[in-house]
Amino acid sequence: MAVFKSLLSRDISNTKSVLNQLVDIVREDISGSNSRKSYEVFVTSSVGPGVTSSLYQTVYDQDFSLQTANSLFDLTFGLHIDSTPASSASTAPKAFIALDSSLKPRYQSTSMMMREKVDIYKQFAANLLGNAQTSFKIPYGQNNATSINSALFFTFHRLFVRDGIKRETFAMRMKFKMALSKDSSNKFQDNLFQVQGTEERIYTDFGSSTFQPLAAGGSVGNIVRADKTTETVGLIFYDHGTIVLDAEKVLSGSDVGHGLISGMSDVSTKAGTANSVYGQDGDVPPGKVLFGPGHEVGNELTFQVNGETPGTAVTTGGMIYPYFFTSASIDDIANHVCSTRFGSDAGTAITFQNKTEINSSIYFIRALPDEFNYSSNPTYTDGGAIRVNPFNESEFRKPFSYVTTVGLYGDSDELLAVAKLSRPIEKNDEKDLTIRVRLDF
Repeated sequence: MAVFKSLLSRDISNTKSVLNQLVDIVREDISGSNSRKSYEVFVTSSVGPGVTSSLYQTVYDQDFSLQTANSLFDLTFGLHIDSTPASSASTAPKAFIALDSSLKPRYQSTSMMMREKVDIYKQFAANLLGNAQTSFKIPYGQNNATSINSALFFTFHRLFVRDGIKRETFAMRMKFKMALSKDSSNKFQDNLFQVQGTEERIYTDFGSSTFQPLAAGGSVGNIVRADKTTETVGLIFYDHGTIVLDAEKVLSGSDVGHGLISGMSDVSTKAGTANSVYGQDGDVPPGKVLFGPGHEVGNELTFQVNGETPGTAVTTGGMIYPYFFTSASIDDIANHVCSTRFGSDAGTAITFQNKTEINSSIYFIRALPDEFNYSSNPTYTDGGAIRVNPFNESEFRKPFSYVTTVGLYGDSDELLAVAKLSRPIEKNDEKDLTIRVRLDF
């Protein structure tokens, strides 16, 4: 027969603790093509191959096709509707957004996925700031804050964030600039999706412990340059596990890109003969257009990166800001950021410590000297005699037991939890035993 003993309030203690774990994401995982998964969720309705793109990409810690792969974070890009890239791509005059009959914004044909980029920005603003119409501002909560108009969103997954990111542990290493070079024929080489960025910078949430504001998405901190902490480049939402970087600050405004991006072209085109490596007819395949400076724009189906009149030469084209942000699909932008702005080695790209909040109930099971000295096991006795006692009464020994298990019962004597000891403990009338049982949740 089991023996029950009621627990008093002094026998129960409730505590709370935090467990921290270091998360280290290497650069090869971000820049590698087989560790990034894209999703075909955006498809144009044009004749021919059209354009297919994701709304975001997921970065894994290895080849995402393997069952052992773990998803690290999602990466996407968004534009505020009143930003310079969005307004410059509108079909309305400058500083205005044109609307169609359904009150949806209308943008120039040389832009790509503008509505989706604006909607993504609104979605993050609604989740993190509580208002889809507002903009992310840096430094957060200060009077001199400026808006983040072109945002890179890094959303880390629950497996690694757990209950949140620990303050002042986040750091990210990115390439600020990229090089535009020419080959031996004095023609521009591709640099949009090559691992060749320069001027490496580290961004961190240094100083976030001194100012801890709250938003709809939880606690917030500012991300600054490690070498110049007065320059804020983004926001970190610790509870949500989301990083919002100002693309205009973490990517050089003077960067010029050159290469093929997705575009509305259903036939092979002539890319130009002046300064492009795509100098012959048919070099640009269907579904692709040429982004970059110095190529001739004639009557061919060639991309006009900043709205030049057909028949003129592109002189200011190829600027990453704002033309690449408006001309490229989200997949192209994600591929550019991952390939060009992070290295291809095993060095650290992103690191932080997560936190896991552990709530514990500690039960102190106390057995007094005259308690629990008998076993309820039916083999403990034989014919009414305790097996541990010899039949010779002159050698009588007091009964004792070995404690191996503790059961916690509810008010109706229903078994709720079982605790197993690492080894049996002898209990007799000369011992006062206390067993500590801890339940974490």
